[in-house]
Amino acid sequence: MSSAYFNLATEADNEELLHFLHNNPMPGRISISLERSPNFFFGASIEGETHQTLVGRTATHNRIIATGGRSVRKMWIDGRPTSVGYLGQLRIDSEFRNNGKFIIRGYQHMRELHQIFQRTESGTEFYITTIVSDNRTAMRLLSHNVKGMPQYGRYGELSSFLLPVRRAIFSSLKPSGINIRQALPKDLASIVDCLQRNYQRFQFAPVWTKEDFRNQSRTRGLCIEDFILAENASGDVCGVMALWDQTAFKQTVICGYSPIFSGIAALSRGMGELFNTPRLPKVGAPLPFAFVSHVAVDGDNRDVFIQLLSCLQQIAHLRNILFLTIGLADNHPLTFVLRRLLVKVEYRSTIFTVCWNDGEKTLSDIDSQRIPHPELAVL
Repeated sequence: MSSAYFNLATEADNEELLHFLHNNPMPGRISISLERSPNFFFGASIEGETHQTLVGRTATHNRIIATGGRSVRKMWIDGRPTSVGYLGQLRIDSEFRNNGKFIIRGYQHMRELHQIFQRTESGTEFYITTIVSDNRTAMRLLSHNVKGMPQYGRYGELSSFLLPVRRAIFSSLKPSGINIRQALPKDLASIVDCLQRNYQRFQFAPVWTKEDFRNQSRTRGLCIEDFILAENASGDVCGVMALWDQTAFKQTVICGYSPIFSGIAALSRGMGELFNTPRLPKVGAPLPFAFVSHVAVDGDNRDVFIQLLSCLQQIAHLRNILFLTIGLADNHPLTFVLRRLLVKVEYRSTIFTVCWNDGEKTLSDIDSQRIPHPELAVL
């Protein structure tokens, strides 16, 4: 498609980008539009230390017909902080979605960005990305190593859970010798220590520093008081978890339900009216939720995890948040706890590593047995 061209988005493109995202939802059993009102770039800033958004446009009217995001941040790889890229925000206008040549051209421009920034602080040898398992078109295109495309390698599965907020979802029994409390500004160093010693066990977990929490562009909408801590009998922090409400700059709008989920949504609304419980929104309405983020528990202790999540539910209830969403790898030891819940909606994505030729050696050397732990709230 020679009548299209690509360039980097700027603040001047904000309104058109918001319009484009609204009109190009992600397909699946629950079709959703990931929107970023009032400013597209507020959401992009939390994805990494650096971020670029590539847009494809029609040559005749300069209309945006595709987007793709590239961000780079420090992640834990084999126990070491490493610069890793994330490819996201891939959206293509329905008119051009099946145009393979157009998509390949877009990736060629993304490769040029990769090469330009390779020798700077925005450089990386490889990327990760996630694709919703129901998105068969993207899975078919991106996972079959089509000529002219980067190499996609399946690494693992990410399970995301949508949990209705209720006063109590687990037993109120607390593990012996454990104190659960809300964090205070003085706890910042202990929070970072807990995150670092736990996250270095995983692949693709963000490397969080004290500076990240002082930089509001990196943790927009999140403050230390949004964290819940677990302390052992010695007063040491042994688990953390945060309630990250991003609705001020990122929204998830329901665009459609599959027949099965349409029935579930209708049932949730009926049950909600009877028992005053959260209900899935109607088509066209936003999903009122916050992320459960920064999940780190020493030894993956299930009892501590349960108490942290229960406390977070109570805080969310007081803040009139109706749903929580949490993402853990399918093989994470704590995913089992979430699957035991009777009331939940689970949807799955596949985690891929992505590289061009210059990243093949690095990717072949990483430990593929380590459990992945990307942060859903920054994807």
